[in-house]
Amino acid sequence: MKPRLLTDIKNQLLQLGLEVEPSEEADLEIHQTFLKKTFLGGQHHIYYDLLIGINSKDEKVYVIEKVSSKKSGITATVEVSSMIQSGRNVYHKVKTTAYGLDGIAYELKLNLGDILKTIKKIAKNQGYGFKFVFRKEKLLEAKYT
Repeated sequence: MKPRLLTDIKNQLLQLGLEVEPSEEADLEIHQTFLKKTFLGGQHHIYYDLLIGINSKDEKVYVIEKVSSKKSGITATVEVSSMIQSGRNVYHKVKTTAYGLDGIAYELKLNLGDILKTIKKIAKNQGYGFKFVFRKEKLLEAKYT
């Protein structure tokens, strides 16, 4: 059951244009940088990190999510931010470029909140729970079940 759940999660996240990798600390991980250029040539880097651990004993998917950002260059104050945080979920519209099997680059628009919604939906469909954790120990424990 765990291999099927991992495959389903990985495939859905790849369809969102994310780079999903196996991890030493968890079952899957994402480390991705999104770049947003501002009106006057400044740059806004958004760093997104996600660790996913699946515990087959208690049938739960555990996640740790971290979103940070860095601005550089000249930025205009007239720019409207599209970042909202509701509880633990971050809703932030970003753009990324993904390359298809045909070698063509595709620009994808993504709301960071959709990532966790996707994982939660897949887990629920396969009878697993979903939980945020703050310590990596819980993910390490889940990885080896």
